[in-house]
Amino acid sequence: MPSTLERTQIYLPLKLKSRLKQQARVLDRSFSRVVIEFLEEHLQKCAPRKNAAKTLLEGAQRAEEYAKKYNLHPPKDVAANHDYYLYGDGSPKFSTKNDV
Repeated sequence: MPSTLERTQIYLPLKLKSRLKQQARVLDRSFSRVVIEFLEEHLQKCAPRKNAAKTLLEGAQRAEEYAKKYNLHPPKDVAANHDYYLYGDGSPKFSTKNDV
């Protein structure tokens, strides 16, 4: 529970207020604590998510870091032959040679 609380007045439908009070009794918590927890949980779920481009870029950066860390050298024709590397039979594995 936050250390600093500010009194706030809100209007709730009677059924919702009753359900929140019931939940507080079941959880053995105060009404306000239950409301705060529910609001925090909802806001966490609604937090802005990363867009797809940012996620892909971060994945590429992690792959690059991994390749450097383990001295891996992927084939130089991956962009042109990506289908082969993704789905082709006998797709070559990354090598640790510099000339591949």
